[in-house]
Amino acid sequence: MIKTKLSFLFVLLIYVHCAFGDISFISKGQRAELFEIMDNEVPTFRISLPDNEFTKLKRASNNISLKYINYKIKEIIDSLNQQNFNDFKK
Repeated sequence: MIKTKLSFLFVLLIYVHCAFGDISFISKGQRAELFEIMDNEVPTFRISLPDNEFTKLKRASNNISLKYINYKIKEIIDSLNQQNFNDFKK
């Protein structure tokens, strides 16, 4: 009985130590200055692109989604073509 209580207390102390322990992956001073500046605020990044590059970027992103949609439609049609619907009538 005492042995189980001691082992429970030991496990409990380990959990408390892990919960309140200082876990720092990057020590103070080792982080990039940019990240230390942004610690207490939400950063705003502004990116400037020429109009023609922005248009190319929008077209490329739309093409990817259209290609994906077309692929999925073809996949569904192929799946339907492989089904034997006569089995469902029985």
